Amino acid sequence: AHLTAGLAKLGEAAGKVGELSQQAGEQQTLLAEKQEQADEALQRITVSMAAASERKREVETLQVKLGREETDLNERKGGIEDELSDIQPLIDAARKAVGQIKSDNLNEIKSLKMPPDAIRDVLEGVLILMGQTDTSWSSMRKFLSSRAVKDDIINFDAHTVVPRNRDAVGKLLQEKGASFEHQNIYRVSVAAAPLAAWVKANVKYSLVLEKIAPLEADLEALTASLATSRARVGQCEADLEALDAQVVELKAEFGRRTGEAESLKLSLQRAHNQLEAAERLLGKLGGEKDRWEEQVTRLEGTLRALPLDSLLAAGFIAYLPALPEDQRQDTMAQWTSFLGVERFDLRRFMSSESEMLTWKAEGLPGDELSMENAVVILQSVQAPLIIDPSTQACLWLKAHTAKHDKAALETVTMHDKRFTNKLELAVRFGKTLVIEEVDRIEPILYSIVRKDLERQGMRWVVQVGDKAVDYNDSFRLYLVTRNPYLTIPPAAASVISEVNFTVTRSGLEGQLLGLVIQREQPELEAQKSHLLQTEEHLKVALAGLEKTLLQTLATSTGNILENTVLINSLDETKAKGTTVKESLEESTTLQESLDEQRNAYRPIAARGSKMFFITRDLRALNHTYQFSLNSFVVLFQAALSEATPTSSLQGRIDTLSAALLRLVFAHVSRAIFNADRLTFGMHFTRHLAKEQADADAWDHFFGLGGADADGAPRASQARRVGASAPGWVPADAGPGYDSLVAAFPAMAAAYDFTNGPAWNDWMKSPVAETGVPARVSTRASTGGSGAAFEQLLLVQALRPDRLESAMVSFVCTQLGVTSVAPPPLSLARVCEEAGPASPVLFLVTPGSDPSQELEEHAAKTRGRGRYHQLAMGQGQAAGAMRLLAECARTGDWLCLKNLHLVVAWLPNLEKEIYVLKPHADFRLFFTSEPHDKFPASLLEGCLKVTYEAPPGLKRNVSRTYEAWGHQYISDGSVLRAKLLFLLAWFHAVVQERRAYVPQGWTKFYEFSFADLRSGAEIINQACHGGSEPQWPQIHGLLERAIYGGRVDSAYDVVVLRTYLEQFFSNEMTGGGGIRQRCLPGTGITLPNSAHHGDYTAMLSELDEANSPSLFSLPVNVDRTVQVANSKHVITSLRTMAVAAGVASGFDRDAWLAQLQPLLRAWDRLAGASPHQRTSRASAGSLAPGMAGGAQGSTPVDAFVELEKTRGHAAVAAVERTLSTLGRVLRGTELLTPAVFAAGRVLMEGAVPAGWEKHWEGPEEPMAYCKAVVHRMSAVIAMAERAKGGEGVLLSKPVRLEDFFHPETFLNALRQQMAQQAGVAIDSLVLVTGWGAGAAVAGGAAVEGLRLQGAAFDGTRLADTASDAPPYTPLPLCTLAWVVPERPGAGGGAGGGCAPLHLPLYLTPERERAIADVQFPVFDAEECSKWVLAGAACFMGAQ
Repeated sequence: AHLTAGLAKLGEAAGKVGELSQQAGEQQTLLAEKQEQADEALQRITVSMAAASERKREVETLQVKLGREETDLNERKGGIEDELSDIQPLIDAARKAVGQIKSDNLNEIKSLKMPPDAIRDVLEGVLILMGQTDTSWSSMRKFLSSRAVKDDIINFDAHTVVPRNRDAVGKLLQEKGASFEHQNIYRVSVAAAPLAAWVKANVKYSLVLEKIAPLEADLEALTASLATSRARVGQCEADLEALDAQVVELKAEFGRRTGEAESLKLSLQRAHNQLEAAERLLGKLGGEKDRWEEQVTRLEGTLRALPLDSLLAAGFIAYLPALPEDQRQDTMAQWTSFLGVERFDLRRFMSSESEMLTWKAEGLPGDELSMENAVVILQSVQAPLIIDPSTQACLWLKAHTAKHDKAALETVTMHDKRFTNKLELAVRFGKTLVIEEVDRIEPILYSIVRKDLERQGMRWVVQVGDKAVDYNDSFRLYLVTRNPYLTIPPAAASVISEVNFTVTRSGLEGQLLGLVIQREQPELEAQKSHLLQTEEHLKVALAGLEKTLLQTLATSTGNILENTVLINSLDETKAKGTTVKESLEESTTLQESLDEQRNAYRPIAARGSKMFFITRDLRALNHTYQFSLNSFVVLFQAALSEATPTSSLQGRIDTLSAALLRLVFAHVSRAIFNADRLTFGMHFTRHLAKEQADADAWDHFFGLGGADADGAPRASQARRVGASAPGWVPADAGPGYDSLVAAFPAMAAAYDFTNGPAWNDWMKSPVAETGVPARVSTRASTGGSGAAFEQLLLVQALRPDRLESAMVSFVCTQLGVTSVAPPPLSLARVCEEAGPASPVLFLVTPGSDPSQELEEHAAKTRGRGRYHQLAMGQGQAAGAMRLLAECARTGDWLCLKNLHLVVAWLPNLEKEIYVLKPHADFRLFFTSEPHDKFPASLLEGCLKVTYEAPPGLKRNVSRTYEAWGHQYISDGSVLRAKLLFLLAWFHAVVQERRAYVPQGWTKFYEFSFADLRSGAEIINQACHGGSEPQWPQIHGLLERAIYGGRVDSAYDVVVLRTYLEQFFSNEMTGGGGIRQRCLPGTGITLPNSAHHGDYTAMLSELDEANSPSLFSLPVNVDRTVQVANSKHVITSLRTMAVAAGVASGFDRDAWLAQLQPLLRAWDRLAGASPHQRTSRASAGSLAPGMAGGAQGSTPVDAFVELEKTRGHAAVAAVERTLSTLGRVLRGTELLTPAVFAAGRVLMEGAVPAGWEKHWEGPEEPMAYCKAVVHRMSAVIAMAERAKGGEGVLLSKPVRLEDFFHPETFLNALRQQMAQQAGVAIDSLVLVTGWGAGAAVAGGAAVEGLRLQGAAFDGTRLADTASDAPPYTPLPLCTLAWVVPERPGAGGGAGGGCAPLHLPLYLTPERERAIADVQFPVFDAEECSKWVLAGAACFMGAQ
């Protein structure tokens, strides 16, 4: 209103300026005109005064004449009056009588049908006198019916009576005189009596008038002459008065003209003065006027947008606070687009800049998310549930609410004993209650958050538990939790407002930038804060001055240009406003300069924010890999403190980045297990490498790529470039080569793959990762990726056995770290980092326990008796709580072990820790194995350290001897001491062999210290009393009762048994007079002693690092391990890569980007051949009877038909899933729960259960599709070949990898050979014949098999070379089922020893064996050698 009124006044003033300018010119001209008019008026005064004198003389003459005429007129009038003096009273009396006639009397006469004669006579006389000739009764009635009949009679002028009518009436009076007598007529009619008198009087009056007519004529002439004279006198007098008035007017006009001229002079001067004031005023207020007009326009727009903005604000507060920042932005973008709102900012709409500055000063982070949440918390009608993992919001809330009234603030936790009491008091007395550590909405709170108020008299009450408590309107309730994964039931979600403070990348970047500035240039942050406050104060001052200006303008009355006091006040206010505005502009400019200086440090803040969110991705690998923002901020501050200052800003930023990366990398590496450290390093490198690789290159590395940039299948691109694998590429590396060249065609030219000698040498190099042949082209061949990553892709494709080493080198080079492993564990440093309020969580593996080492460190640091530990289990919770409270009070150290056994109790422990007020020296330690139900908030709040058994056989045995001690070894015989050492060695071997999974063991077995302890008891019993040990008994107990109980693979049991027979024998102890053998892989024999020191001294001769020979593994086993480890790393990286795209909901764009390569690849694969197109079209309608095969066909032929049917079903399942997904992603079909579930599984890089129901193939979708198509094509080809007749199919070698179910093929072959031999199936055994000459009638020639752990030339097994590939091809062999006693059932003799049975596995992971393949050996020792070497057979690669 003030703006509009002020602008109106300014507009009025501007209009008056124009008017004044115009009037000043007009008045200058008018002044001369007025002077001339004054002179003219003076002349006219003289003329008018002369005319007035002449008129006065004429009036005097006429007045004398008029006196004479008036005397004569009076004399004649006297004569006439004498004549009329007798008749006039009669006329007046008659008139009066007529006037008194009542209307009822007249109506009575009118109502007569035939009137009496007297009435008729009277009315006839009346009518005749009044000039009417019709004297009928109807005419009389008509006359009487007139409303003005009495007035007409009374006002009748007798001068109008003509003599003829008078004579007629006189005659009537004579003839009917009795009718006009008063007594007679009165009796007849009361109304007619006055009329009769009137008739008689007017007849007489007419006669008198006729008599005095000459006198009246003379009188009329005299009267006319007198009137003429009087008129002339009046005219002359009027002329005289007019002349006098004219003279007066002319005098007045003369005076007025003279005054106007003088007034014009004064007005002209005043106009000049006002014009100067107006121009001065408008010149000073011109800027304000423009700004005020803009404000008015903006305010009008704001008012128009107010309903929609209010709707958006209400929607935001009601629905969005629980969402993360990116989802909020997306939702608001949709809402604003739908409503047609250009821009909406909740912070500016619901708060001011000064409020947000105050919140920031109170400790609230300054990022957008935190500010929005603060608005919601303070403006929401419902009770807020604040999800605050970092506790920053909770601290701000307490500071904010306590600022006004600290006594009105109450904080309590849900498990506080006084919770109910504090709640009641807060509700009753209107306090602000902050409930912390909320893990659920307690029933007692529902009536409060719903505001179920009841009226009791003049007060409101609410039910709190079983009490009705007075409700105070000032009561405020805030619920706070650190758990970001809190589950809120629908009943509670509708009555609370969930506010999510989970940090976002942009928000964290802002917080870290503030930390950087505080450390690097604290004056910038201080100036920034001061400027913001100053700017806010200046804005407030400017707004106040403008308000004063506007109010002064708006409330002014009259012409503001004439209001001197107002103009002076406006001048003074304007001067102040100009000063404030200049200060504000200067402040804004300075603030922009400060922002530029601040933004110079933004790269390190952005990098830090990126690091934090990269570490959070590790949760996809292991639930325990949870890292809190607070711990990261501590690391960030440590990096700022440790980094060495440099002269240049960019150098400083680089130094800070390197220091931060080193600290974060070491911190996270220390908190994750060794198996995941390389994965973490690669994940870090992917996002933070010096040479960034593009997304396509990484997708190819993860195995997620399927199509090139233009959408064409990559394999077809490979065919376009005509690439074929060079001769130096081994067969097993061919698929990798083809895939690499298909994905990046330019790589073949860039690295000159035609240079065979160089690449051949590289393929044989033991350190291939360091010697990749140089590029011959500097142009990037992988879409912008660095040369280092290209080399990594080359190693992955062609030398996967060195990929793990290549990844380690890649990580160290790109990140600038020395190792992917953290620095050696220092308990002193860990305890220093932890602090009294930060527990240390040791993540352990089975068999590892840091408590002893921790106890020793505590004894050195705190002294004996100041360290307490408690192994958790059933019934230990109460004791743990007591110990926790006591140690926190006294400053002792406490270790709670095996928390994974009590995960249900851990939320209570976490709450207790949160409310502790610990002693400064208090430290809390936990040990736990990973557990998916471990509370995430507790994990984040702990300093995590992984504690694994140190790698290396030497460390393992040494750790055992540290636990046993000197006395334990010496308490017994020398044989017992030897057996104990062999047990420790055996235990270390079976544990360390797990590092070579799947060749060492097929899976990871949890051999623990408890197994060792149980084994030692068996040794003690076996050596009791000095008796010789019973080796079979020892073997059986250790195998079946202890170690073998953990092994679930029959082939691993064979390995375990072989180890037992090797170690626990006379050959190792020297018993029975047999020469003592050295420990495998060493030149060490056991000392003939029972002294602890002799055995530990012997251990000192061993190398720290493990050697394959220690475990009887082949020298090239490291290649196999590297292949397995690198697969694990890539699988883990793929899991993290796709985890971001797998959300709780369906995101069409994200799903399309992730799944489109698979969909395109499937279209290419399934549509590449007519067989596949037929399979896709007909698989859904196959008759179940097809599975039985043709009538009379052989079992193998029937199996092929069954495989064909199964293949059709598998292809159809894949087709249904992917085609439906394609239609859903294109928007032509609705999303169903089944399709969503399948798509989600595919997004995670896994195979849907619907596919595995038909065939359990590769675990990765792309590999599964390729395998299905490959097998389908092969099975169709075999089915066509089988149509040639019985035995045609097996006339040529088969490849087991071409079947969907190769184990079923072997069973079909068994059934077929049993039918041919006419024996029972159960009586047959599978035998292997090597070479073309060893074929067995009816058997199947098999090609493409591979061997791991040894080499085989068709006659004997041999050791592999150190540079040999992990797999060696096996020659053609024959698999046949024969009766055991028949020739050939032995599988070939070698020194008369039974053949070696090696498992034939479906996959390199050794998850499932389908048969035993027999190899010739010469003795049992050789057989044990290959068993311990982990030798096994595998089907060929596709």
